[in-house]
Amino acid sequence: MELIDIVDENDNITGEIKDRDYVHNNNLYHRHVSCFILNNNGEVLLQRRSMTKKKNPGIWSRNCNRSFKKRSKGRNRIRNE
Repeated sequence: MELIDIVDENDNITGEIKDRDYVHNNNLYHRHVSCFILNNNGEVLLQRRSMTKKKNPGIWSRNCNRSFKKRSKGRNRIRNE
């Protein structure tokens, strides 16, 4: 189970911590990080999402996108990805 901090519309942590699936299924505000990889021509690397994904299977998407686990900091999160 991946636990995630809930934030309000101003990105303030509310103190609520919920399971990742619950957060996504209920469209709750939470922090996430995205990583875009560009080449020297400014082209963006995309990857096709697995057909087994619960949300948006098979679509083309950015290379990396993750929800913050509880109490993680942005600087650490992107480095971990």
